[in-house]
Amino acid sequence: MSLKSTKEQLINLLKDKDNKVLALSGKWGTGKTYMWDEVRKASEDVTDKNALYVSLFGLTTIDQVKIKLIQSAAPTINSATLETIKQGLKTLVKVSEGFHKSLAALGDAPLLIAPAILREKLIVLDDIERKHEKLHIGEILGFIDEFTQKHSCRFVLIFNIDELDTRDIWDRLREKVVDQELRLNTTSAESFGIAALPTPPTYAKQISNAVEICE
Repeated sequence: MSLKSTKEQLINLLKDKDNKVLALSGKWGTGKTYMWDEVRKASEDVTDKNALYVSLFGLTTIDQVKIKLIQSAAPTINSATLETIKQGLKTLVKVSEGFHKSLAALGDAPLLIAPAILREKLIVLDDIERKHEKLHIGEILGFIDEFTQKHSCRFVLIFNIDELDTRDIWDRLREKVVDQELRLNTTSAESFGIAALPTPPTYAKQISNAVEICE
């Protein structure tokens, strides 16, 4: 679908809260991330506007993904949520000390509070195909499944499906996790429109016509 029609459909799919996981695929350079950012900025839904974004480019573990999402969420954490997290950590420290003294340090504290911080958030996972080979696609989908089922999260997945190194596994698992999938095929005219935004050229119309003819 073109950028315009894909954008309209994504907006409609986000409005339906029963769609827990949306997948947006397309070739590199077609404007997937650009389109998502436009949808987010224009949305009147607070959850969409405050969506947590992380690029998986080069990430090797799900723990790294969670930590980056927590960092993304930090500016939006209100005092009530912060107090709940503090109380939860205090309780966890006491319980942990009962098992083993070394657990009192709680070096994994950021990961332990991830469910509380990420709960009911819209999470955008971008550049899935650029993840490190150590991060298995099955782990990503397991994380998505856990946080949709247990923590009421919703997800938008952005990737170039043609570049996934484990396409067969994705094809099997997406049936269990993904509710709706969109394929972006940006037209030549739309691509030129995006490229020309920062500094519109004098002969924009003529260039656009030429770009469209030459595809």
